[in-house]
Amino acid sequence: MKKFFCALLFYVSILTSTVANALSLGEIHIESALNQALRASIQIGNAENFNDEEIVVRIAEKQQFKKAGIEYLHFYKQLKFIVSKTSKNGAVIKVVSHDAVIEPFLNFIIEVRTPQGRSYKQYTLLVEPKNALIKP
Repeated sequence: MKKFFCALLFYVSILTSTVANALSLGEIHIESALNQALRASIQIGNAENFNDEEIVVRIAEKQQFKKAGIEYLHFYKQLKFIVSKTSKNGAVIKVVSHDAVIEPFLNFIIEVRTPQGRSYKQYTLLVEPKNALIKP
């Protein structure tokens, strides 16, 4: 019985340490308007075990879009993803484009790679016209 509990404790400790190292991607917050270059940010949680160079973010391959049934727009090729630490445990991904956003809806998948592996997350944006961003 003692061996069983020791083995159980061992496996639970392995599982919890693996889960604790997984990054968590938050919601995307858009900071630009339609007909402007895209500026958005995505919060990353559980980033304390990684430095900026270990978190590599890019637009997913066309095959991932096809698997998800999402149209791959040429605009997505020029998106840049910049990772920077914000605090001891957090980081942020800045999403920027060179060209202006002309489509009001953007639906894309990003790939995030760390030394532990890779993951994918889909984001959908509604890009408002500039006058819609002004609040009375």
